[in-house]
Amino acid sequence: MRNEIALLTPAELKVLLLIGKGLKNGEAAKQLGRAKETIRSHIKNLYRKLDTFKRLQLVLYAIDFVENDSQFDSRQMFVDEKMEVERIKLSIEDRRGKHQKGYVYFVLDRANDGVKIGWSLNLKRRLETMQGISFNKLELIFSTKGTLIDECRFHKRFKKYNIHHEWFRYSSEIKTYIEQQG
Repeated sequence: MRNEIALLTPAELKVLLLIGKGLKNGEAAKQLGRAKETIRSHIKNLYRKLDTFKRLQLVLYAIDFVENDSQFDSRQMFVDEKMEVERIKLSIEDRRGKHQKGYVYFVLDRANDGVKIGWSLNLKRRLETMQGISFNKLELIFSTKGTLIDECRFHKRFKKYNIHHEWFRYSSEIKTYIEQQG
């Protein structure tokens, strides 16, 4: 993550941290005194530079940045920018425990050798819905209590096997992880 954060401009880092704080684009624009279009542009850059496709994964990057105090080169920032980043980091730390618990699940589609790693508050209903729209038989192979942030951590961990959005190739690494759980 440190190498990826190093790619960000000071403005992109501030937008990332505001996303981590839970602000919407308009709120971030207002707080930074920028146009919504500018914020959207920064977010597009964040998706590209951090190689992600979900806003929630940006939240995870922001939280990881706060927790690990990544080696962002703050020399390129003005003093007031550094203070703003520190203030936002503190506000993220204040809300970390407030994410809603549900279930992170791994569902196997054997016909396509794919695994969907997802999150739901109601696992049973989610599985019924998924099976109802799938031509293939789906099988729940692992689930654990967790938050959307936990789901994103799994996405990040198995990123090299990503096929499309929440679908991953059923790799030996994923199989081994699931076997170790239980």
